[in-house]
Amino acid sequence: MTEGFDDDDWERLLDRIENRHVLPVIGPALVTVECNGEQVPLYRSLAPLLERKLGLEPAPPGVTIMDVAREYISRGGRSTTLYATLSTLLKQPYPVSPGLRALAGVGGFDLFISSTADNLMAQALAEHNRGFNAACQVFFFHPKGRAVAHPHDKSEKVKPNCDLPTEFEGPALYQVMGSLQSTDFAVWEEDYMEFVCGLLEQRGTLERLFHRLKASDLLLIGAPSEDWIVRFFLRAARGRRLSEEAQGSRYYLADRRRDLPEPMTFFFETATRLTRIIDGDPVAFVLELARRWQQRTRPVAIGDPLARVDEECPDGAVFISYAREDVEAVRVLARALQMEGVKFWVDRRELQYGGNYDRALEHQVRRACSFFISVISEVTENQPDRYLHKERRWAASRHMDGYVFYLKLLVGLPAGYVVRGEPAEVHKVQRARLEEVEDFARRVKRLVEIRREGGWPRD
Repeated sequence: MTEGFDDDDWERLLDRIENRHVLPVIGPALVTVECNGEQVPLYRSLAPLLERKLGLEPAPPGVTIMDVAREYISRGGRSTTLYATLSTLLKQPYPVSPGLRALAGVGGFDLFISSTADNLMAQALAEHNRGFNAACQVFFFHPKGRAVAHPHDKSEKVKPNCDLPTEFEGPALYQVMGSLQSTDFAVWEEDYMEFVCGLLEQRGTLERLFHRLKASDLLLIGAPSEDWIVRFFLRAARGRRLSEEAQGSRYYLADRRRDLPEPMTFFFETATRLTRIIDGDPVAFVLELARRWQQRTRPVAIGDPLARVDEECPDGAVFISYAREDVEAVRVLARALQMEGVKFWVDRRELQYGGNYDRALEHQVRRACSFFISVISEVTENQPDRYLHKERRWAASRHMDGYVFYLKLLVGLPAGYVVRGEPAEVHKVQRARLEEVEDFARRVKRLVEIRREGGWPRD
């Protein structure tokens, strides 16, 4: 499976993924097809067929697409014929590989970077995400690409090669080495050099893409290409000498060590000292990653969703303020948030004793929580002296007009109900009724995702 990568290593990686700190970079080793009962890399399996289509003499076993391209170009072959022939082969209806399907199911990834030109990762995302729209959620780069505006970008400024939009719904895929939608894509050394140099030249017009590349841990699943290409790409992505990376930055390279050139392993493990090589088959690594992710995020279908709440509010959790008489409604809300994978917190002392709060609780409302949900009912409306009204005042002091922080859930009250005794600062905040709790939980999930990406959601 993976050598030298133990359970603690997996947990640290999963923590980073859950907090949206990891950006997967898909190499050709993950794009596989079934051959004689086993999965083999698609691009390696196509190399002999491409040879025949281009009229070349058969090469020894193990030839790669890049080898075929070199040979064809060296014999005076036309580049347009090369790209057109390979495009035709790649557009065949291949089934989505198990590795890509598993990777698409890891919910901690909202952006995928692909180093291949095929459409298979987009198909995997479409299979796993209802409503996935490739026209709006798949992007590609080309050094000579014309300027295009993103369909969901409301700014009037046209972005060459389609920078990431300011906000996007659902997962997105960015093909940094070209796509079948363009006239050509990276096949051999000169192509890769042009794409990497083009990325550097257009860095200023791809600000959001480069922000994600620079700010994230990069998880390379299979080396994207030859040693120098990988290093040049990383240098372009980071915008600084790789040996001068800040200690908070990390690389992971999941691939068989025996398949990696010695200079690459030396550079990553000795020169940068910030890369963890996860030795093993890239497909097996992704399957194990998906299994562990599902195990970690699997909802608890049986039992009380409030039973496992921590004693203190974890940083970034959603704070639920309520009266103990409304605990059954809170359980319904907690279960819906749990099903969406949203971390929440309630004060169990209120559940157990109905007692007092301390300064730590005020800190949790004012500083630690990501969002504040006020559960509003006849009980809370008719008892203005309850401690929960102090929680509301703390939360109101943090609320900013135009941004979302303070949320309301009405229990047993009509949709248009005007809440009495509530701080004036929050009279326009978003609200829902308990009957709409599933939609409400999905909305909260999206708000949490925006916060994890480093922004404050707007009304």
